[in-house]
Amino acid sequence: ARAQDGLRGLEAEMRRLEEAIAAASSGGTAEAVEPLLSEHDAVRERFERNGGYEADARVERMLLGVGLPRQTWERPVGELSGGQKHRAQMARLLLGDASVLLLDEPTNHLDVAGLEFLEAWIVERKAKAGQAALVVSHDRRFLNAVADRIVEVAHGVLEEYPGDYDAYRKLKAERDRVRAKAAEEQKKLVERTEDFIRRNIAGQKTRQAQARRKMLAKLERVDAPREDANEVTFRFEEARASGDRVLELKGLVPGYPETGPLLAPVSFLLRRGERIALWGPNGCGKTTLLKTMARVLPPLAGAAVPGTGVLVGYYDQEMRDLPASWTVLDVVRDLDPTLLDGEARDFLALFDFR
Repeated sequence: ARAQDGLRGLEAEMRRLEEAIAAASSGGTAEAVEPLLSEHDAVRERFERNGGYEADARVERMLLGVGLPRQTWERPVGELSGGQKHRAQMARLLLGDASVLLLDEPTNHLDVAGLEFLEAWIVERKAKAGQAALVVSHDRRFLNAVADRIVEVAHGVLEEYPGDYDAYRKLKAERDRVRAKAAEEQKKLVERTEDFIRRNIAGQKTRQAQARRKMLAKLERVDAPREDANEVTFRFEEARASGDRVLELKGLVPGYPETGPLLAPVSFLLRRGERIALWGPNGCGKTTLLKTMARVLPPLAGAAVPGTGVLVGYYDQEMRDLPASWTVLDVVRDLDPTLLDGEARDFLALFDFR
């Protein structure tokens, strides 16, 4: 509702003018009513132009679109989860009348439906009203859906590329190829010129050497493309082979004793080499199911049975398994206490921890 304050103000002004018109009509003259009618028409026109009569429907569409179910609409914000607060703030921002949106990682905490809604809203906003948006994102698919210009920020420099993310990657690769070639050719030119200067600065061709020295001083240097300083390198050691049956769920019921089951009994078999995606809206129980499969939470019923030789690795989205007082080195040493300090630092460098 706070995002609609401007419309609420116009609506209140219309009600005030309607009451004034009614009072003037019953006890006044036509001359007194006419200016009130004109003012009411002007306010009503602004209200309509800004979508006032569709405001409630827009709010409902927005809240459902970003993934806030109806049962959360009347709850105090302080009772919402971190992800729900993020989506509430997103809804408030998108419903406002800003002419330009600055969105910093807006896809965080959005499920697939919410992400598709945000994509459509940004595109619709531009198509209907020509309104601009500047988005910081690492989501390539999202950028392809909404961006018509990419500005790369790297090594203290901003460089512009027309088109979406895929177009940026192609154009960047071509620019880097051209720059690398130009930088190499310039390097050879500089080396030849410096060699000429060394050989002739004190000889018969002194003037030529001095001229070339001045030319080098004025030469605009072409920098070769630089690698991203924060590139992460994954290196997988060969894992111990497990049996064919990696994980079997037998009537597994995830949930909490105080709130009951979140899903009906789940049964399936995961075989070696298979990869499965869990798909569903926020809050439907995917994380609780994963925690139960990883034996972080006990099941309400049923069992998750790992196969022979299976080692389970579990990634917690909230990082609750990392003690806040630990250093990054402590985290790695916890895996292998025999790890030497240099080995631990080399391993962390793969993930850009320096």
